[in-house]
Amino acid sequence: MSPVPPSSEAHSPADPTRRTTLRGLSVLVWIVVFGLLATALTDRLGLKYVQGVIWPTDLHTFGLRASPRSLDVAILGSSRASFDLTPAAIDRCLSRKLDRPTTTANLARVFATAHTMRAVYTDLLHPDPPEVLVVAVAPEALDDTNPMMPASIAATAGPADVPRELIEARSLTEAVAALRPVVRGAETLPFFLAGRHRQEARLQWIMDHHGGGQWCDGTPACDDQNRDLEQVMAQRWAQAERIMLPTVRTERFGEYVAGEGRVHRALVELVTQAAEDGVQVLFVVLPLHERFQAEIPPSAQAAFDTALDRVAAAHSIPVWRPDAGTWASDPRAWVDPDHLHRQPSLDLSKRLCRDALVPILSASDTPPGTGSR
Repeated sequence: MSPVPPSSEAHSPADPTRRTTLRGLSVLVWIVVFGLLATALTDRLGLKYVQGVIWPTDLHTFGLRASPRSLDVAILGSSRASFDLTPAAIDRCLSRKLDRPTTTANLARVFATAHTMRAVYTDLLHPDPPEVLVVAVAPEALDDTNPMMPASIAATAGPADVPRELIEARSLTEAVAALRPVVRGAETLPFFLAGRHRQEARLQWIMDHHGGGQWCDGTPACDDQNRDLEQVMAQRWAQAERIMLPTVRTERFGEYVAGEGRVHRALVELVTQAAEDGVQVLFVVLPLHERFQAEIPPSAQAAFDTALDRVAAAHSIPVWRPDAGTWASDPRAWVDPDHLHRQPSLDLSKRLCRDALVPILSASDTPPGTGSR
């Protein structure tokens, strides 16, 4: 019997399909690598917050300030903090009470949770910390199931955060958001070149001259801008009654988890880093109109209160819960059921200054903006 000839496959070139697959995978890997490098570069250049969403305040403008900024007070929070706490009013009060000039900045970010605040602190405040950090919260800020979490991940995650965000993703949407750094850098440069971050000149102007936030105080220019903003927001309450209030309970509080998960860990990491930076942290629980408050399930409110108080006790952080007084039932005091109008914002800012910030800053023996660093 003649021997069986060796298979011709042993001498044939590699399967063309396999070569094509490997080449495609190689191209994909290089696209990911270059995407991450582009994001790392744009972030390194200080362009991270030149994004499609710059409202409610211009973080990029703040990032351009030369160091040392010598901040007395920095405010982190969501759009509620941006409307509710006015740096110009806080500084006017602090300067009078402390008998020296002071500097406050409001670095609120739309729909922010503690997850968002940790990133903003790390990016913009950790290199040049303030004397006092106001962490302004309401129940959604500590919710690990917050429906806006994918937006927070997409806006704040850097290349180094991708593995952690993927591991902690609760859904496919969050997993996709965790991969955002692959393309965010490539989007940032066109936004920057097109001047996207300058299209809302009001935000840049308020940050440059009045420390950010939505309202300002003390000059004719502020009065003009406040009137303009009031006109823009004139229909917000009616829109909220029609669209937002009927869905708050199901869309924002259908599931509520506080005191555990990534948002809780982010809050702990935020206050821990601030303490290491020599910063005094103050928790401020922002007021809500009674129509909004009524839509928060009692179990969610209790979980929020417990989670916040536990972190406060563990890290010796004071908690300031202002009495909303007549505001809670007066629609005229609100832009919509969870954002204060101009005058109540000024009043709340003055009360925060008088009741909480002055005692903290008066007790500090350290020059403003230097902490114990």
